[in-house]
Amino acid sequence: MIAYNAGLETRNYSAVNAFTQERIFDNPFLMIPKSQLLLNSQIIDINDSYKYRPDKVAYEIYGDDLLYPWILQANGLGSIANFIPSQLNYEVVVPNKDFIDSIKL
Repeated sequence: MIAYNAGLETRNYSAVNAFTQERIFDNPFLMIPKSQLLLNSQIIDINDSYKYRPDKVAYEIYGDDLLYPWILQANGLGSIANFIPSQLNYEVVVPNKDFIDSIKL
């Protein structure tokens, strides 16, 4: 992955670290009901230039490419290999940044 924000000094990595824990089933994001997630998300259109690039979407929406696991999870994808715009009908569910920040990690 390309770290677009490599020059930024202040980052909150708790949202990223939640997806790298040894016991990922303890991730509080995974416990959120799908209906609540959708109420706190937006749907954006993407094109084929985003194929395998959820980090690019994360950077454009959040200004931080390391939040891409949240986009994968919101769309029910387990890997960047599944991030294919045509298979997602060229639409991606993107959780609101305030919602991500409100989750106790």
